[in-house]
Amino acid sequence: MAANIRAKKILYYLLSVTFILTILNIFSIVFRLNRAGLRIQLDGSIIYKLLYILMEYFDLNHENSVPSLFSVLLLAFICVLLLHLKTSEKNRFLRANWTLLAIIFLFICFDEFLSIHELLIDPLGSLWNTSGFFLFAWVIPYGLAVLVLFLVFLKFLLKLPRKTAYMFIVSGFIYVFGALIFEMFEGWAVENYGYKNKWFWIFSSVQEVLEMIGLIFFIYALISYRSFELKIKHTDK
Repeated sequence: MAANIRAKKILYYLLSVTFILTILNIFSIVFRLNRAGLRIQLDGSIIYKLLYILMEYFDLNHENSVPSLFSVLLLAFICVLLLHLKTSEKNRFLRANWTLLAIIFLFICFDEFLSIHELLIDPLGSLWNTSGFFLFAWVIPYGLAVLVLFLVFLKFLLKLPRKTAYMFIVSGFIYVFGALIFEMFEGWAVENYGYKNKWFWIFSSVQEVLEMIGLIFFIYALISYRSFELKIKHTDK
């Protein structure tokens, strides 16, 4: 019971941080949309400087921002949890899958930190002549990779407790829906309106929030599974 309570507390705290970052991001977007007028009225004042800091460091679309760092830390925490499950797992098949998941999330963590996927936009875009929803061409190979990985892990999901498997699927769907589908909406917005428009900022914000929520629910699922395992072992004793 104590382990389940800790899992819910972690879920609550992480979602609270996400909520705060989302609110700050909304202020950041409002500031961007009204920056010209605010500069005339408040330029040089402390309020304007604070709003500028808010825009620079709490914009969900900026790579070098507090939300970006939070996402990297979530991914790193997932890697630690997966490695812990791998080292404590006695079943050979499950241990191999925990290891593979840890490697995948380690790559995603580095991708989030270094923006590796963005390096694919220009070469793949030129190769496939992508536009519109596929303007950011990296979504194509990454989308195919998601489908392949789902098939690879299907047997693994069937061997997990039903609640854990369900939470894995839901959290994965939320993350992928944000990372890929809303990235496609961003591509459409950029092609039609450019980067500096409200639609791009809105789509990119929703993308990042969904990614964080997906990661947080996956963390909750991992910790809940661990408490389930401890409960089984305790019963065996």
